[in-house]
Amino acid sequence: MLVSRRCDIENINLEPIKQIATDFRASLTATAIKFVRLCPEKCAVVYSVKGKIKWFYKSPDWWPFIHRGQKLDKRTLAYDFFVGEQMEPEPVEVDADAWVENRGLDEIVEHSIASSQYGFVLSILWIKP
Repeated sequence: MLVSRRCDIENINLEPIKQIATDFRASLTATAIKFVRLCPEKCAVVYSVKGKIKWFYKSPDWWPFIHRGQKLDKRTLAYDFFVGEQMEPEPVEVDADAWVENRGLDEIVEHSIASSQYGFVLSILWIKP
């Protein structure tokens, strides 16, 4: 109950996830999964390593298919980290097919954060209503 209220937000991004992780002394990755599970919006968390999607966790209403093992598209924010470029710190609308099989979906919102120490990117993807 304490966490679920904090997951019901209008614009999905990593900031509330970071705050929940800090407040409950939990890992960002575990908190992102919990957030996606409890959030009423269509969203997914994607974990990327070495420029490829390693795994993802999606909300019950998320329908586009994400491919594990797929190389990141150069249009994604996560890609920028793996090629040594600065990632945009704010959520950005990207072409949906940069992340998912596009079935009538034009854009999704991506917000990504990288760990230079561990070499991964954690991305939250959101389908705006």
